[in-house]
Amino acid sequence: MNGSTHTAAGLACGLTAAAFLMPETLTLPGVVMGSGAAIIASTLPDCDQYETHMNQGFQCIVKLVVFCFLVQWLTGTPVDWQYAFFFVIGVFVGAMTEHRSATHSVAALLIFTWLFSTMAGNHQELTFWFFVAYASHMVLDILNKRGEMLLWPLSKERFCLKLSKSEGKLGKLIFRVAGVWYLMLLGWVVISGSLI
Repeated sequence: MNGSTHTAAGLACGLTAAAFLMPETLTLPGVVMGSGAAIIASTLPDCDQYETHMNQGFQCIVKLVVFCFLVQWLTGTPVDWQYAFFFVIGVFVGAMTEHRSATHSVAALLIFTWLFSTMAGNHQELTFWFFVAYASHMVLDILNKRGEMLLWPLSKERFCLKLSKSEGKLGKLIFRVAGVWYLMLLGWVVISGSLI
């Protein structure tokens, strides 16, 4: 799947999960920060893409820095920049690995979620959005023919369902459905008065 599909799916999954499991967090700042967390997490695993290792890494870091300032501004609580530094190191280490290996593993999901949680001041709702969006990336990539090393570093076996190519029709369909779903759910949240 491409970056647009991953972003749309991460936003849709994050907002859906928050609406059903943490509806009290659906305030305007909560949705803005949660969406920011989902945007970072949904594209983070692809910092390891062959052609653009460092470019992908830098894009992730720019998103992270903007997000950190946004969190500080909206919550008034400082971001732990020490953990942001470790997060950045993790991104660059991941950018140097084989595509769909280290950054597409359960280990990376847990490590990056922990670093994100600590960095963002232990805002559980943001950590939740981050985790869901990162996991959505991994689930979508299982649909591809190339697969991913979910159990890295314990195993280099690739898991895949071989249902789609990265730029195939299924990816385009997921992008459209996820984008429309996110906007409809966001509209419902606004109309229901939850988004204050």
